[in-house]
Amino acid sequence: MKKFTKILENQSGEKYFEVTAEIKMIIKSENEGEAGYKSDSILGSIEEQVDFTINNIGEVSREEYQKYFQNVEYNTNKRPFETDTDE
Repeated sequence: MKKFTKILENQSGEKYFEVTAEIKMIIKSENEGEAGYKSDSILGSIEEQVDFTINNIGEVSREEYQKYFQNVEYNTNKRPFETDTDE
């Protein structure tokens, strides 16, 4: 029975895919060093990621931060990527 199980495991048809993505994060922090530490921690915690590069860290205004996240506060019971037209 063990040999049969090994044969089935080897024929699972599992494939592997490389996904390249660009991500923009806006992080609350007191300075660039803390923002870099937080972003490194977040990106490093992504399961199955193999490599990432932080290209730039720059300060944004409170207004710009709120522009990105204003809808999050009002739509807390929606699933990610769901819009008003999806309902």
